Amino acid sequence: MKMKKFAWALMTAFVSLAVVFTGCKSDAPNDPSDPSDPSDPSQPSDPSDPDPEPEPEIEFPELTAEDGTAVVAIYVPEGVDCNGIVFKGTNDNWTTIPETPFEKVEGTDRWYAVELELAESPMLDGEAEIFYFGKACVLPEADGVVDGSWTTQWSDGHIELNADNGNPDMFIIGCGGENNKLGIYGSGVAYIIVDQFQANPCVANDTYTFKFKLPALCDEADVPGLVGSFPASGWGADVELEYDEASGYWIAEDVEGQASSTWKLRLNGNTSGWEYGQIQAVDAETGAYNDLGDATFGEELEIVLDYSAEAGYAWSPCAPVGE
Repeated sequence: MKMKKFAWALMTAFVSLAVVFTGCKSDAPNDPSDPSDPSDPSQPSDPSDPDPEPEPEIEFPELTAEDGTAVVAIYVPEGVDCNGIVFKGTNDNWTTIPETPFEKVEGTDRWYAVELELAESPMLDGEAEIFYFGKACVLPEADGVVDGSWTTQWSDGHIELNADNGNPDMFIIGCGGENNKLGIYGSGVAYIIVDQFQANPCVANDTYTFKFKLPALCDEADVPGLVGSFPASGWGADVELEYDEASGYWIAEDVEGQASSTWKLRLNGNTSGWEYGQIQAVDAETGAYNDLGDATFGEELEIVLDYSAEAGYAWSPCAPVGE
C-alpha cells in the first residue's frame, strides 16, 4: 500500500480534547513489565516544561477511514533524540516487528511524527479489532534497533493521549493489558505527550547501590536478584544480591542506570522466570498479598528499602506472614 504524503504546519490555536483511557483485554507479547493500575491517572507534566508546544496541525488530504494509514505524533522531552526515535509495533500479529522511524515535524522543536500503514484485516485483542499497536522507543545507538525487552520504550504513567484530529475512538493507550501500549483502531492522527522514556541513551549512566531487607528465602537454594531496564539486565539477566550478615541487608553495588531506569526483585532469575518468587506486599485492609509493580531508580544513588516479613512482605511462593 502506498503511503500518503502529508503536510505539516504549525497550529495557531488548538483545543485539546479530553480522552478517557481504557484497557483492552488480552496480554501482549515481549514486554515483561507488570501493567500499572489503569485507574491511576498519569501525570506527565514536567515542571521545567509546563507549557509544551501546541500540537502541530497534521493533515491527510481527503482522509477517509478506508485510506489504511494513521499518524502518531509525539512531543518528547528535551535531549532524548540523539540516535533517533522509532515506533516499534505490529500490524500483522507479530509475524514481523517493524520499527518505523519518527521524523521531526517541520517548524517545531520537539514534535515528531510517524505515518503507519494499517493492517488490511483486523487483529483481535480480546473482542477489540486493532489495525496497529506498539510503542514509541528511542534508539539505544545510531542506526541501532530496540532490544527485545523494550528497555528504551516510553514509560508507564508518563504518556498522555492529548488530542486527536476528530476521531476520538481511533486511538487508545492501554491495550493488551499494558498501560503504555497504543492501539490504533482506524485512520486518524494521534497527539501524544511523552514525559519520559524508560532510558535515555543520550546521557551518561549513574552508579547505584541497592540495599534490601528481605523475607526469608522460600528454599535455601533460592538466589534473590535485581532485574530491570538497566544495562546489566535489560529485563533478562539478573544482578545477584549478596547477603551481608553484619547489617542484615542483601546488597548490589556498582549498578549502572538512570533515574528513569526500572527494576524489581525476583528469585532465581531466568531459571524461574516470572512464575516463581516475586516480592509481594500485604494489603492492610484485606490481608491479601499482591505483587509489587516496577520501581524506578530515582535520584538517590543509594537505595535502601525494607521488604522484610516484619514490614509486611513475602516471596510469592512462600506462605504469607502469619499463616
